[in-house]
Amino acid sequence: MSILTAVRVEKYWKLTRKTFQFSPKFNAVRGGNSTGKTTLFSAIKFALSDENSSVNDPLGDVTLTFQDNNGGNFSFRRLRSGGNSKYFFNEDKVEFTEYSEELKQIGVKLTVEHVVYLDSWINMIENPKEVLNLLESLNPKVSALKAECEELGRDIKKAKKQDFINKKRIRHVKRSIEAISALATRNYQQICQKPNVSLKMELEENPLDGVIMSQSDGGFVYHEQFSGGQKARGAMALVLAVAERSENSFVIFDNLDNTIFQEHFPIVSKGIHAVSNEIQVIIGSRFKELAGSAESEIRLTELLD
Repeated sequence: MSILTAVRVEKYWKLTRKTFQFSPKFNAVRGGNSTGKTTLFSAIKFALSDENSSVNDPLGDVTLTFQDNNGGNFSFRRLRSGGNSKYFFNEDKVEFTEYSEELKQIGVKLTVEHVVYLDSWINMIENPKEVLNLLESLNPKVSALKAECEELGRDIKKAKKQDFINKKRIRHVKRSIEAISALATRNYQQICQKPNVSLKMELEENPLDGVIMSQSDGGFVYHEQFSGGQKARGAMALVLAVAERSENSFVIFDNLDNTIFQEHFPIVSKGIHAVSNEIQVIIGSRFKELAGSAESEIRLTELLD
């Protein structure tokens, strides 16, 4: 597994000629509105994207530096001008396929979500069908089974085969539930700073209707509805569990203070610090209380014109 150690932005929208250094665990990018937090995170997405990405700057130039477990450093640069992109791995010009493969080799997969906007995940945890789709997306075998189902017709033989395939899907999902719920519960306990809370996942009565998520605060009673604060922290725990299960190397939470109650900032900050022992975490925030436990803090003070 590799960590993101530096981002060099020569040009990305209004951010120019800046270098940002990151620590291996918990990092906070702190600054007021319009100081470039989201622009920095978009620049990281830009460097991890191809020409079809929605985060393209017509004149973007961004370099990411990663370090692996053996201390080896690897740089990945994307330069875009005139509507075309050039990609560089360790300063050598390469095609995008090689660029993405080299990233994959150090644990940076372009198919996963690196910059997270927590709002969509907060809505997901109360939508059983979306949770099911998420768990199935983590297993390539399930994706293949779903595709096979979609190709089947409606005659009796094919209906029997579809039933057989769906039973295999359910078995895979049950295994995913066991793995993800264990990781998510560990993360939830750390984020809440409470050892006796947990997250639970269980299949609907009809398993293909979805996966119900619930939480307990004491280990005995599970509540079907999350409170606002529980939803945000539960969503964070799920994001980090999915990232770890996918062997993703880092997660960025943008605008985190928009989804966490302010009175919970110090606790959540300590929780993120604990979780970052397993995966590198970078957050964007306006408030020092949410950045308080960070190993490294990047202060942005200049307004972007």
